[in-house]
Amino acid sequence: MQPSLRPPPDRLDALLFQYWRQLQITPERQERAEFQARRYLDILRFLHRFGSLDGKIVLDLGGGIGSLSACMHASFGGVYDVADYYVPDAEALARVPGFGIRAFTHCDLTQPPVLHEIAGGPYDLILYVEVLEHLFINPRVVFRAMRERLRQPGRLLIATPNQARLTNRLRLSAGRSIRDGDVFSAQGNADNGHVIEYTKADLASILRQEGFRPIAWDFRQNPPSPAGSRIRPGSRAAWRRFGGAVLNTSVFRRLEIGDEMIGLFETV
Repeated sequence: MQPSLRPPPDRLDALLFQYWRQLQITPERQERAEFQARRYLDILRFLHRFGSLDGKIVLDLGGGIGSLSACMHASFGGVYDVADYYVPDAEALARVPGFGIRAFTHCDLTQPPVLHEIAGGPYDLILYVEVLEHLFINPRVVFRAMRERLRQPGRLLIATPNQARLTNRLRLSAGRSIRDGDVFSAQGNADNGHVIEYTKADLASILRQEGFRPIAWDFRQNPPSPAGSRIRPGSRAAWRRFGGAVLNTSVFRRLEIGDEMIGLFETV
């Protein structure tokens, strides 16, 4: 019998709010962080079967302000480097002792050579959560750079939208586009929506070509936006909550039609 997650799920919110307070982020940034954190419990439950990360070094690539790293450290242990295009100020690291984060590092994944700004490693695990779908770049270039930064063997966790999700299938059957309406920013900068999405077979094929083999998959329907959030409040509608609960049952997860695709891969 597997041990329970540590901390238990009902304490993760308290941990995150403490982390955000100590990091001293703005209310606007916290709202975005709360929206992103909806998915963390699914990721923690997915990784739970693979045991502790005590003594391991993890790179949270595209990890923003490090919220997922803080949850991962509390649940599994480990030491975390957080790399993103936008990073907290230079004094932020000193304000969050005890959350397992070793460094905040600037990293621009659109400018080759990718990962050259990251001094740490080799890493036992790389987290790549909600990043892949936003990048105008050949994904093989990024995966190749990741493999070079991983211990051998090392692992890669990817969470990204499932292109074959039920809502996309329904849109296509009605002759509607599945393109993200926010894909091209009005300012012409890098703050894009979902540039490209992948199916399970497509993602597995690309990763296999770059020396990774799949270990485990899961497909989840995204939870609703937090109460009071201005970000996608429509996701809190009763019919959406009901539909999400149905799609998260084991039967429908085996059909692989949920919003979110989570995969764990190992170098070969």
